[in-house]
Amino acid sequence: MGSKGHRIGRLIASCKNVLWYDHKANGSEPWERCNGILNSDIAQWHFDRRFSDNSTIPPVLEY
Repeated sequence: MGSKGHRIGRLIASCKNVLWYDHKANGSEPWERCNGILNSDIAQWHFDRRFSDNSTIPPVLEY
């Protein structure tokens, strides 16, 4: 059992002032389970940092 960090991230992304990574594999909304990303069969709430147009945002402090 993991620490549920991705589930907490999805909960926070449900707020109106937080942007969600809406790539189809993540689910178009934060409350939808992932489908087709790495380890999605064992980590249903994981998400990739990708948007619907395949653009990404780099991690914090990564240049």
